[in-house]
Amino acid sequence: MIIMYQRISNPQQSLASQEELQEKYKVEKVYTDNCTNKDNKRPELERMLDFLREGDVVLAESISRLARNVKELLSIVDTLKEKRVQFISVKENIDTNTPTGKFCLSLFESLAELEKETIKEKQAEGIAIAKEKGVYKGRAPMEIDENKFKTMCEEWKAGKRTATSIQKEFDITGTTFYRWIKEYGYSVIDEELYDKCLDYAIKNGVITISLIQRVFSLGFNKANAIYECLVANNPKWKLTKKGLMVVK
Repeated sequence: MIIMYQRISNPQQSLASQEELQEKYKVEKVYTDNCTNKDNKRPELERMLDFLREGDVVLAESISRLARNVKELLSIVDTLKEKRVQFISVKENIDTNTPTGKFCLSLFESLAELEKETIKEKQAEGIAIAKEKGVYKGRAPMEIDENKFKTMCEEWKAGKRTATSIQKEFDITGTTFYRWIKEYGYSVIDEELYDKCLDYAIKNGVITISLIQRVFSLGFNKANAIYECLVANNPKWKLTKKGLMVVK
């Protein structure tokens, strides 16, 4: 199925150019969000990711319509890869099923990694200078709105949002996110179902979001929550192109 995702920043913005693509590419289903780049909530994007099945094609007028930055683009594309879904961005002429499209995405990945390493390097230099001057006090404890965090975790558990959306809301890394979960004693997934997925992974040697969805009849968000917990709780396991490989 060919599915289009489109986004407008305000009700007055025209969808004409995006609608023209629907006819050209014979789009069968459309998801539209009305939100700005600063808005973290994109319910239609979440619904689309949950709906997608292997063999589907996601079409966007441009990368900027699908993602607000390189980091988010790579995260969404990784999800599409996991579900074996093709992505086409018309403006940039990117098709993840072609060598050129794959090359473009590899460049984005390299740029994102370079940006991350550059930030780390500058932070390390700043810390070193501060230590020499005797003014380094370490990182201040991060404040947390516990009620808000708990509410959002419950929504994650119910499959209404992803762990990534919570991390963006609080501007934290995945490591910090899972540390908070342990510190505050939240149970964000069905433990019995988690154990079944864990047993399945150990038995088969590999686990993916798509497998969890198919074997346990779950929606994308719930399957993704369990998958993320498997990744966090099993640091020795290896993330590969085939999925999360079990290392005993």
